[in-house]
Amino acid sequence: MLGRLLWVALTLLPASGCALVVTSFEHSEHCQVTGSSACGTCIRKVCQLPVDACCGDASCRGEDGHSAILDGLDACAAGDQSACALALATAATGPAAAVGTCVSTMCKEGCIGSAVVEVPWTCSSTPSKQQPCAKCVLESCASDIAECCATSPCKSDSTVAQDIGSCIGGDKGRCTYRIATEGAAGLQGKIRGCIAKQCASQCLGRTHESCDYYEAGSYCSCSDSEKASGPACPGTQVTGDCVLGAKGCTCGNYACKSRSSSYPGCSCQFTGLTASTTGCNAPTNGVCCLTFDGPGPTCECSSLNSSCYQGYPVKSCDLEVLRPILENASAFVPTCSN
Repeated sequence: MLGRLLWVALTLLPASGCALVVTSFEHSEHCQVTGSSACGTCIRKVCQLPVDACCGDASCRGEDGHSAILDGLDACAAGDQSACALALATAATGPAAAVGTCVSTMCKEGCIGSAVVEVPWTCSSTPSKQQPCAKCVLESCASDIAECCATSPCKSDSTVAQDIGSCIGGDKGRCTYRIATEGAAGLQGKIRGCIAKQCASQCLGRTHESCDYYEAGSYCSCSDSEKASGPACPGTQVTGDCVLGAKGCTCGNYACKSRSSSYPGCSCQFTGLTASTTGCNAPTNGVCCLTFDGPGPTCECSSLNSSCYQGYPVKSCDLEVLRPILENASAFVPTCSN
């Protein structure tokens, strides 16, 4: 459990007969996080300073040494990731917010695992800059944020507040999704553009995925999402490759099939029950095109087209031809779930 504040009550009896109660707090001794869990160890190593600051602040520590954030640290150190994430998400302002930001970002793996902690942000917030994305956003985009906070309706726009909160909280998947989907118009768009341009390496990555299984579980497909959901993709029953598309990810066998006689040609995707990796080539006077629209790449060869209106021309849709192209595009990933 979290070592609480040392409340020392000294009753002094001066001549007047009045009683004086003195409360003392020693940072170095009396606000230590106990517990041998990976989370407790990380908090002691990385987040001790904001924890001590919270214990030294009356509004953060509570009247009797119990507050939402300090009680939440008990759950964190005990290894209860769900309760830990919930407590950190409620730490909105001041020293409590600094504790929440530090633990949820610097000790995320040990304390909350895959749980997502939303760092509440408003124009009056003073969040910690310990997390790399938070430092970049709050410094590199400070003028754009200040302009937004001085202007209606930007300062009261909940979407841009959620954008900033997602990013400074260290959730790269959600930050990336929101920056890509919330729009580039107005002062809100300036902030999103700043994050994308100035803080890409610190803030952006793969989006989260919402996954499901298809064709009796022969393959799984995921769509880009603000939060991860659905079963793990791939599961143990899925074979083949996992590949990224423009709007998601697919795991399965690469398989080609012929089109109808009225639309001569062939089409290949990573959605096959079994692998069929050859035999799809450009017909006479036709062309093969590789596209990345949707949750995974598609390759089509057709005699009806002489050029690729969308996608990229390739000499064949055989996987041995496409594999180096997909590798060069960093399309192959170990798993779609994220």
